Amino acid sequence: MDRFTRILSLHKILASRRAPISRRELEERLESNRSTVKRAIEEMRDYLGAPIVYDPAARGYRYERREGDGAWDIPGLWFNAEELLALTAMRQLLSDIQPGLLDDSIKAFNRRIESLLEGMGADGREVARRVKIFQMQARAPDPERFRKLTTALLRRCRIRAAYRGRGRGREQGGELGQELDLGRERERGRERGREWERGRRREWEREQGQGQERGAGRAHPVAAERTLSPQRLVYYRDNWYLDAWCHMREALRTFSVDRLAPLRIESAAALEFSDEQLDAHFTRTFGIFSGPAAATAELRFTPEAAKWAADERWHPEQTGRFLPDGSYRLQIPYGNPTELVREVLKYGPGVEVAAPESLRIQVREALRAASALYPPPEK
Repeated sequence: MDRFTRILSLHKILASRRAPISRRELEERLESNRSTVKRAIEEMRDYLGAPIVYDPAARGYRYERREGDGAWDIPGLWFNAEELLALTAMRQLLSDIQPGLLDDSIKAFNRRIESLLEGMGADGREVARRVKIFQMQARAPDPERFRKLTTALLRRCRIRAAYRGRGRGREQGGELGQELDLGRERERGRERGREWERGRRREWEREQGQGQERGAGRAHPVAAERTLSPQRLVYYRDNWYLDAWCHMREALRTFSVDRLAPLRIESAAALEFSDEQLDAHFTRTFGIFSGPAAATAELRFTPEAAKWAADERWHPEQTGRFLPDGSYRLQIPYGNPTELVREVLKYGPGVEVAAPESLRIQVREALRAASALYPPPEK
């Protein structure tokens, strides 16, 4: 243990205790001999002004607490090597999640951390080599826009932004082209698939507050500019979302951050909601969709799939148990079924929707539509 770490560790030991601690116990905790511990105590007294006193009755050392004075602390901001490496790891993780977020803001701080680590014989560059985050299907928002959003969120200001929801362009109708004769069954399967996708899109638009202009056979997504009172930034499945009060809709909504552009900070203060109110609206049901739970899904995983599903956390209020045959029953509250259907489909034949019947029908139709896209080869 180097000198710097020893002094910091000694301070943490004394600051965390009310009763005196013996010299022998200090030697064990600091992994040092008698003279080294004595020298550390003297250095703290002489150079840092630490009020370390020896209590003859208790035969131990303690911080002297004078009436009216608060607990003594080391001046400045001190970290040992482990804490600095932890900070470096956190910085690396955040950089992987949102590249460029803090690059300009903490350059000097990063250089200082690297300098301190070098003095302690540690290498912060190892963190970048040894810690990696692999994102799947991430939609990275513009770093400058993201900084504006976090600034408004923490300063509790409203923002003004155009929100471009993900709508679809012109529906292609039932035309499958003249080059390939795909057969009636495949045509029906594709139509079912399109209808299912249209239903998913309509549910998403209702939830996200996306406006649409409708013309002759066309649907155009509208970049509706609106004022928002930001409440929470949510990192969900490798993407950023904003929970906010939409002043246009006069309701709490969830927005995909990469679709908020352009964005500017307003001077007006954001409306405030308690954590209880936000949790009641945004976290009661499965997935990113908000609102109250409309039903409880009962999923039954095969014994093979149960090896993974039983260890997964789908929702804070889920309940699950193994059945005698080795299968696993999972119950989850949900509102909008769109995302839940996608999760069930990922398990394929490894899971069955036992209830409710409406969810069974949606999953069955989705599987039927997908199956129709892969007809047997024509003989």
